[in-house]
Amino acid sequence: MRRTLRAVLLVVGFGTTSLVGLTARVAPAEAVPVCQPPNDVAVQSIPWAQARLDVDRVWPMTTGVGVTVAVLDTGVSSTTPALAGRVLPGVDVTGSGSARSDCMGHGTFVAGLIAGRPENGSAFHGVAPDARILPIRVVATQDGANEDVPPDLLAAGINAALDAQAAIIATPATAPYGSPALTGAMARAQRDGVLVIAPAHTARNQSGDIAEPGASPEVLRVAGIDATGTPLVSTLSKINPTVCAPAADLTSVPPTGAGTITGSGESLAVGYVAGVAALMLSYRPGLTPAAVASRLVSTATPLASGVSPALVGAGLVDPEAAVLGVPPGPGQPSPSQASLPPLKVPPLETQSRAKVGPVLLSVLSMAFGAVLVGVVGVVIRSGRSRGWRAD
Repeated sequence: MRRTLRAVLLVVGFGTTSLVGLTARVAPAEAVPVCQPPNDVAVQSIPWAQARLDVDRVWPMTTGVGVTVAVLDTGVSSTTPALAGRVLPGVDVTGSGSARSDCMGHGTFVAGLIAGRPENGSAFHGVAPDARILPIRVVATQDGANEDVPPDLLAAGINAALDAQAAIIATPATAPYGSPALTGAMARAQRDGVLVIAPAHTARNQSGDIAEPGASPEVLRVAGIDATGTPLVSTLSKINPTVCAPAADLTSVPPTGAGTITGSGESLAVGYVAGVAALMLSYRPGLTPAAVASRLVSTATPLASGVSPALVGAGLVDPEAAVLGVPPGPGQPSPSQASLPPLKVPPLETQSRAKVGPVLLSVLSMAFGAVLVGVVGVVIRSGRSRGWRAD
């Protein structure tokens, strides 16, 4: 998970990171860490990913109120104005400090994609601006998030999120392999009815296997695309994504300052999908992880012919279709009240506990087969799929 930092920040999945202005290889653990510098300059034009997802169309119905999203990463800054008042105490399972601080800014960037609000005249906003963020630090700041997370540490982070009753676990951080502890944590998440969202990328140990917890059948795996719809992954592999979301040239917030920063990296896409899931759960409390995954898959927008579903899953997540495909919960406005056209889709069951794995596997297999028909080739993009770069 190597990242190069330059003056802006980037979020999710670990790889190469660059932040605008500053270029530095993160120092060893015993050295003083290079932190993300403050930034008060805000973007004035609507970022391409926001325009593509057009998520504010569903805000008359749902903004993520009442939903807690755990972010397993480098921590989340509680002083960032765009997240003010919505960053919970959190847990640091690395023992390196408060989870409400974030030297490197990786976790804060992802949290901004999930729940950031416009500040300082910025055109940027996240997907679910009223969702709460539960920071779970699984990457020690002094390590610069340069290394894969040990599986038992990732398991501890998942268990901490479950103990805090998070409804959604977004884990940009991944492990190169599994462990009994990680298997147990994922089984507990399934029993508790908590959705786990992770990037769809391969492990850094050169095995070609998908990084954990992405190999678990109950995980919703997210691939990344750029503004042209081109997948960030360079070759076909075992990643088997569920859906895809924007992951290149993204705008979000830094850990300090009221401005915005930009960055690229496949794991950043996790933030967008977690935000959409928060909108769905706020609109219809009680939806199971399997139901959320099913709706995201069935309402995703297929990409252009020639893009293999092995690289992008069912397609680009569609916030409006995903929310409108779910009957409103008590006290929530109907699609007609929100002046939006209803989506004609079959109803979903909302049992309090459901076996996620078999359902999600069947959903993905059907979606994969349907999208695969007619695929002529594979769009290839050079560069490492795991890299995250900020400009």
